[in-house]
Amino acid sequence: MIYAVIAAGGIGSRMGADKPKQYIEIGGKSIIAHTADKFIRCERIDKVIVLCPDEWVDYTKSIFAETNVTVISGGDTRNETLMKAIDYIEETDGLSDDTYLVTHDAVRPFVTEKIICDNIDAMLEFGATGTVIPAVDTIFESEKGTVIDSIPDR
Repeated sequence: MIYAVIAAGGIGSRMGADKPKQYIEIGGKSIIAHTADKFIRCERIDKVIVLCPDEWVDYTKSIFAETNVTVISGGDTRNETLMKAIDYIEETDGLSDDTYLVTHDAVRPFVTEKIICDNIDAMLEFGATGTVIPAVDTIFESEKGTVIDSIPDR
């Protein structure tokens, strides 16, 4: 069984908005809904679980009321949130060697079905995977944070 686990625990304090950034609307729909839709529409995903702050669980459930998305409260850290997802899966469906998790941040709505499917393929072949893109910005490396030690090729 392949689960999409969408971490929506951040509060977006740097955004300066009156709510966490995953609930800000773009085109009449919250960012979290845009993100989850990509996984809902992916035929290879069996279940979608969204984990959010306790105080936002009811609101988040209302966003997904017309779907089969499961909404539960997350943890204080990303690792705690992922462990809560695993605990939920173990309690409801059980864990086995055929249990797979595809994790994604709620505020990354531009993921494509191809990226999701490529990750699933790699996960099934190698046991784990991560999505990366080539760096286009100049990156500086500094051992002590006071001088530039190197600049990797892009």
